[in-house]
Amino acid sequence: MKKSNPKTSSDNYDVVVVGAGFSGMYLVKKLRDLGLNFVILEQGGDVGGTWYWNRYPGARCDIPTVEYSYSFDKELEQSWDWQELMAAQPEILTYANQVADNYDLRDAMRFNTRVASADFDENENSWTVVTDTGDEYLARYFIMATGCLSVPNWPDIEGREDYAGRTIHTGLWPHEKVDFTGLRVGIIGTGSSAVQSIPEIAKTAKELKVFQRTPVYTFPAGNHPLDDDFRADIKARYEDIRETQRGSLGGMAMFGVMGRLQEVGTEKIADCSEEEREQRSPKWIAPIVTWLASAESKDITGRVFEASGQVLAIAEGWHRGPTHAPVEDPTALGPIVEELMSKARLNAGMDGRDGTWPQPQKK
Repeated sequence: MKKSNPKTSSDNYDVVVVGAGFSGMYLVKKLRDLGLNFVILEQGGDVGGTWYWNRYPGARCDIPTVEYSYSFDKELEQSWDWQELMAAQPEILTYANQVADNYDLRDAMRFNTRVASADFDENENSWTVVTDTGDEYLARYFIMATGCLSVPNWPDIEGREDYAGRTIHTGLWPHEKVDFTGLRVGIIGTGSSAVQSIPEIAKTAKELKVFQRTPVYTFPAGNHPLDDDFRADIKARYEDIRETQRGSLGGMAMFGVMGRLQEVGTEKIADCSEEEREQRSPKWIAPIVTWLASAESKDITGRVFEASGQVLAIAEGWHRGPTHAPVEDPTALGPIVEELMSKARLNAGMDGRDGTWPQPQKK
């Protein structure tokens, strides 16, 4: 494999990148291809980013993992066998390490290195990046590959520092296993990390209490193990999956959500009884999410997001989740909801790139 050659005798670089997660890892390959001198600064002890830090019980991808993988390595696409539709943290971190090994990515990285400051000199058109140990890196370009949620948020609760028990943050989870057997556990918040970890911690904890400020909308992810047939289908359709991802609003094709060959409903919401709506809500939710992520939604983004909140509120009522956000008059949404729902009746976003909406796939 081609190795990068970041300067070691000088602190001057073309590019300084912060973060060795999936974005930072890809930048190593991209910057190498451009022939630039660069260095990756990473606070953690290895690659993986969010999957290095977030090791709490239940941590996993919340979209089909095949879509969370790299597209530049065609050989790895065919050789890597994902075990679940939405892989758990250990498998994703193993995948990240495999990519780092295959491409010798660590040669370009400085681990256990925290950036303390970065200043831009307009006269010199250069950046001065200083680490917490006082090391300086000079560069023409400075790229933050840290993601939008890389700084753990500790709640500002009076007396928290006086708590005598053990306090753990999901975003700074210990690398060793944490045993909750026989313990009383309190969880603050019901964001994605809590939704994933609460059921797992509850399996062994003596008592578990959840403290929440604002309820969230949550529905079953539809995760399941992948069999050889499913994996073969993925590998045969990678180009289609990538094309759909690149043309979507959220970068997702949602391949396999609720089953890649799910039955597609044709009934109108208004014609369904309450019992039918409740039974069919999972079938409705997946196509809604797919539609919101589709390429066509870019053209009517404003209408989509204004109406989608109402649609999800309706679906939420059907699903009888812990949060109830009723819509006083769902029929008032009129043609917008009907248009969204009709266009959402697709097969996990794998077709319709020509502007037409597909029929259910036949196995």
